[in-house]
Parts: sequence; structure tokens; C-alpha cells
Amino acid sequence: MTIFLGVVVLLCSYFNIFILRCIPKAITGYDCPFCGTQRAISNILHGNFQAALQLNPYIFLIFPYLIIVLLCILKIIPEGSKIQKFAYSKPVIIIAGIATIAWWVIRNTAFMKNFLIFAEI
Repeated sequence: MTIFLGVVVLLCSYFNIFILRCIPKAITGYDCPFCGTQRAISNILHGNFQAALQLNPYIFLIFPYLIIVLLCILKIIPEGSKIQKFAYSKPVIIIAGIATIAWWVIRNTAFMKNFLIFAEI
């Protein structure tokens, strides 16, 4: 069932069928750390890495970690393995949390908005 849902999400992202609205952005007006991720994944699946990077460069940093955590949750990575211990270690979780909060602040600054506009040219 989980694999089926994963395939459905990837297909929807690939064909841009179902784009979710960002609740934090709708409430606050500011981009959340993951705003643009769904469109970025769609661009990655289409081989357009530059567009994905412009939509949300943070996913290239956090996505590998999230994939590892997902594989641990799905028991694809065995319990007690070094990878699982690394992914679930307190320092790694704290660093990922701090990085996410920092990106949330940075991406909503005028400097970053101007940088991303400059990157599109």
C-alpha cells in the first residue's frame, strides 16, 4: 500500500496533476521551508534541475536525509544499522531542525528574493 501511494505521488508530481496549497503560506503570506517542493520534484523528474533549484534550493540539502528517514520508517533500512542510528541521532535531528528554521527565515528575506529573481535571468 505504501509503495502504491509513493508511486501515485510521483506520477502526480510528474504530470502536475495534483498541486497542494501551502497552508503556512496561506495563513502568514510567507513561504514555508518547503514551498515549491512539489513543483521542484516535478522539475527534477522532468530533468530540469535548474528550475528545481530556483523553486527551492533547500530540498537538495534536506531531501536525501528525508529519504533516509522514510526508508527507515518503511523498514527498508534495517533496524539497528549505522544508517538508521545516524538518521535518528539527536545531533542530526537538531541540525536538520535548525537548518530548516534558518532556511525559513532566509528565504523570506529581501536578499534571497532578489537572489532567486537574479538566478532566473
